[in-house]
Amino acid sequence: MISKIKKHKYRLLLLAIIIFHLISNILWINTNTYPSLAEEIGHIGSITDLYTNLEYSNIYDLITIFKTFTHPKADKPRLFHFISFVLIGIMGLKYNVYAMTNSLFLILLLLATYTIGKHLKNRETGLMAVVILSFYPAIYIYSRSYNLILPTTAMVTCSILALIKSNFFSKRYNSIICGIILGLGLLTKQSVLIFISGPLFYLTYTIIKNKNKANLNNFIICFIFTVLVASVYYYPLESRIKDLIKLSTLPDNRPISFYLSILYNSLLSYYSILLTMLGLFYLLKQKHKERYILISWIIFSIIILSIPTTKRDRYIIPIIPAFAIISAYGITELKYRKLKILIWIITLYFGLLYFFKISFLENIKKY
Repeated sequence: MISKIKKHKYRLLLLAIIIFHLISNILWINTNTYPSLAEEIGHIGSITDLYTNLEYSNIYDLITIFKTFTHPKADKPRLFHFISFVLIGIMGLKYNVYAMTNSLFLILLLLATYTIGKHLKNRETGLMAVVILSFYPAIYIYSRSYNLILPTTAMVTCSILALIKSNFFSKRYNSIICGIILGLGLLTKQSVLIFISGPLFYLTYTIIKNKNKANLNNFIICFIFTVLVASVYYYPLESRIKDLIKLSTLPDNRPISFYLSILYNSLLSYYSILLTMLGLFYLLKQKHKERYILISWIIFSIIILSIPTTKRDRYIIPIIPAFAIISAYGITELKYRKLKILIWIITLYFGLLYFFKISFLENIKKY
């Protein structure tokens, strides 16, 4: 029995972290039963109109639900609302049901983060990445509200995992799965494309440079599956692009360095930045073949998001998992076991301290 527990200790600890955050979210949502973000009200109104306009007898009619994706008045991809639609069909039209939608995406985000860390080095790296990520305030705060920030973050991380698993598109089956996941990501929010643009550029450049026809064919197949899945919403493409351009050109006087300032002053602590620098040092030193996927995830996203005039602090959150994964990689690369244990203790201590302080001992300031 003990040997089996030791064998699966990382999976059990991962499960414990997920259960911890789920219970915390349930407690928090049942205490705070009203939306606290203006964005939440808009999403709740959207899904409530959809729910009330359909007869209850047709609530599971797949054809009717499918039409909500392609309706001309749909001003955003509907995957997030579709999942909520199913949940409220089962559990009723209540705010806590809405808010728990993001707990499902939190599970998805943590599992994807663990798998990326495990792929980069080992299970310990994956678990450490999950610990670091799940105790970033921005992550657990947004996991309790009805918004698109956490779903976008989860689908971006899943897309990065799919790109890594494709092994530079050398595997046909994984490339097909990658295309499907990228398409689902775009059905969650258009901005997913921004966050995967860096890794896609790097992978495409590598394939063309190496002149590998098999990999290029798999990349094309991946692209086809992405288009097929995403076309559920994005056809006709012209009108969707016009909507996106209108959204990205709203007036905003914030400087081009806005997101760097947000990362430094709000989203990441000095301790988190220090761990990220440690991880970058080891990641570049070891010349890991996927290192530029993680680095381009961060750099390209910041550059692209800084170009439009519309800037919001929450827009940058989908790159946060990259910081957690890189930090975890650096910690597990340390040769001194005592130092590694000390970092584990410090991370857990301050993570839990701020978690309970922000969650239950003071009013939350939304990012």
